Amino acid sequence: MHLTQAVSVPDRLKKIAEDIVNHFNNRGLEGKAMVVTISRKVAVEMHKLLKELPGAPEIAVVISKPEEFKDDIVGEMRASELEKRFKNPEDPLKMVVVCDMWLTGLDVPHLTTMYFDKPLKNHSLMQAIARVNRIFKDKQGGLIVDYIGIADDLKKALSIYDTPTRNEAMVSIEEIVNKMLEKYDVVKSMLNGVDYSKWKYLEGEKLSQLFQQTINTIITDPKGETLDEKKKERFLKESLALIKLHAFVMPHKEAYEIKSDVDFFKAIRGALIKQTVVRSEITLTGFDLDSTIKELLSKSIAAEGIIDIFALKRKEKIDISILDERFLEEAKKLKYKNLTIEVLRKLLEDGIKLRMRRNNVRYHSLLELLEKLIEEYENRVINSSKVIERLIELAQEIKKADREAKETGLSVEELAFYDAITSKKMIKQDERIKELVKKLVKIIRKDLTIDWTNSEIIKAKIRDNVRFLLLKNDFKPEETEEITNLIYQQSLVLYRDYSPASVFLSIC
Repeated sequence: MHLTQAVSVPDRLKKIAEDIVNHFNNRGLEGKAMVVTISRKVAVEMHKLLKELPGAPEIAVVISKPEEFKDDIVGEMRASELEKRFKNPEDPLKMVVVCDMWLTGLDVPHLTTMYFDKPLKNHSLMQAIARVNRIFKDKQGGLIVDYIGIADDLKKALSIYDTPTRNEAMVSIEEIVNKMLEKYDVVKSMLNGVDYSKWKYLEGEKLSQLFQQTINTIITDPKGETLDEKKKERFLKESLALIKLHAFVMPHKEAYEIKSDVDFFKAIRGALIKQTVVRSEITLTGFDLDSTIKELLSKSIAAEGIIDIFALKRKEKIDISILDERFLEEAKKLKYKNLTIEVLRKLLEDGIKLRMRRNNVRYHSLLELLEKLIEEYENRVINSSKVIERLIELAQEIKKADREAKETGLSVEELAFYDAITSKKMIKQDERIKELVKKLVKIIRKDLTIDWTNSEIIKAKIRDNVRFLLLKNDFKPEETEEITNLIYQQSLVLYRDYSPASVFLSIC
């Protein structure tokens, strides 16, 4: 029997079509797919079989002389129109069936999966494989599903390259499975003592308690005493590697077997990043889960179970804010002290940094105090109860700073300049300075333009105008230059993203 005849057996094509739809829908990867068939006739038949299957994505067939099959592919657009749609990551056309067309020259970076049911060799095979190896966002590589045995031919085609290049160019799914299981063992070992085997069956308070216990385990040192930054960052790094490998392996049997656990690790990882202070940039920016990995969680637990871990017995949500008295009271009662410290630390740091974006002078010392408190706790200078007490006191200090700022009667901009000027010990806080900063805002805003920080002329003019206003208001020459620099630096912070429609809202 001729190869084409053997490949074209209806029962075989039907089973392959079913396998393709099942694999495509259960991949851990997003992105589009291409099915490569042995002939135009088989391409048309495969297209028909795929479209008839329940759950199949939107599919098109791209072949030369499609008019010869007009009774079978009625309604198909021209190849140029299909190409435009296929190249658009947001277009619902997710899969194409081809024979020869599009195997060379087509550049679709978000093409992540190719299903081969056509023998190819040497240069033709390398060109076809190249369709799936384009870089796109956080795409790690292309996935090849082989139904006809191109692996040996691909090895031969790669033989002209050195060993490291060959090993990097083609990695078997078995190797990825083994790496996935290695990372799985590492992550699982970091949660020793936590029983999350039935986490998907938990709800409400029990689910929240499990998340609290797990996060507390990750952020606490092996002795169970203080915070452990390295341990937390290791979990973030190792869980990220596991998630990436698992996404690549799905829907392999081994991936399915650990799917529930990996879902749990994803949820915990998301909670850690959202609720605790994460210093390592690679754990945040090294991989964008939203763009590559489907949300596999079977429950919508983000709001009730992960983000709001304090909503245990209450039906109403607590306003998680450093200014909310009820939240601070709830924080004191939390069972896991290190988790309480981390959440408070995150809220305080975010709140202070938000304020510092508009007024560095007023709030910078509070950030330094926060960092000192955490350092003392990590060095065991103070215990967990004491640091929680001090963190809550710091929240009150932020409230006090906000209240005093509001009492000045100045706008956010005016207050920033007021604090910059009066930060110098020789300058008294009085009505004269308040009137001065109101004038400062006007003269500085007068010269601002879009992208003004790249104009040396505008920057020099702002400095000159500030210097002149200070001298005019009886500031001494030796202090004028220092205050001019303070005002200029504050202007960079306040107006770095200036646009004519900019509006400053008070955060007090």
